[in-house]
Amino acid sequence: MGYQDHKCRVCGSDFHYQIPRGFLLKNVLGFLPVRIYWCPKCIAKRYVWVYGDTNKKKNNY
Repeated sequence: MGYQDHKCRVCGSDFHYQIPRGFLLKNVLGFLPVRIYWCPKCIAKRYVWVYGDTNKKKNNY
C-alpha cells in the first residue's frame, strides 16, 4: 500500500507524499502503524493509521 492508496478523510483527495515521522512517533511509538501524509487540497498534515503496510522490508531466507 503506497501513499496513493490512502485518501483524506476531510476532502477525499489523494495524498501526494508521506512526511517523515518525528522522533517520538518513530522511536517511542514505533510499534504503532501510524503514517503522516500531506493533503494538497486541505493544505494540512494528516495522521493515518495504516493496516497491512507492505512497504516494510521482509526477511527472505
